[in-house]
Amino acid sequence: MNVDELNLGIVGSGGDGVMVCGETIVSASALEGMKCLMLKSFGPQIRGGESSCKIRISRKKVAAPPDKLDILVAFNWNDYKRFGSELELQPEGVIIEEGEEGQEEPERALVGPQPKMIYRVPLTKLAKDSAGTRLARNMVSLGVMSQLFALPDKELKKSIAKMFSRKGEETTQNNLKAYQAGKDYAAQHFTRPEKLRLHRMKNGGKRLVMTGNDAIAYG
Repeated sequence: MNVDELNLGIVGSGGDGVMVCGETIVSASALEGMKCLMLKSFGPQIRGGESSCKIRISRKKVAAPPDKLDILVAFNWNDYKRFGSELELQPEGVIIEEGEEGQEEPERALVGPQPKMIYRVPLTKLAKDSAGTRLARNMVSLGVMSQLFALPDKELKKSIAKMFSRKGEETTQNNLKAYQAGKDYAAQHFTRPEKLRLHRMKNGGKRLVMTGNDAIAYG
């Protein structure tokens, strides 16, 4: 079933690349011509603490972040505890988490409805195998989301290339490999079609991406 709006949440800690992951989705959505809004949240630590973001992607105008999520990406469930009340799932929501089928499942202290589906993905292993570093597991998760929920593939690749261009060609290509590894894993292991698939724009035109402060200054 194609939907006109997807509401995503991502949670993790320093080094998980939560914000990079979210900003890449926002950038790709803008290239596609979709409307998008991202809300960032941080723990009290100066560096390395828990962080989360909520992203609303829509074919229609959006004026506020989502109250509840269709998709939650949890890099670490201990970090979820800090933001649980902000990351409540819809009744039909799904989770993407670190792990493999057959492994002991983590304790999920979920706030609100239980997920309809949990996709367990060896994010760290895929990141190390494809990019040579666990730091790329945020890109692996992007690939999984792209495959399962029909996020804009071409635009995500462009956004990844732009995001890492200042770090050199090797880093850029490694992150693109990690993204593709996530797509391939989802295609091979999750053969049941996901109910929530983003209804994409046709000739929507590019959108401008700016922060709230940018928008105030521009106004």
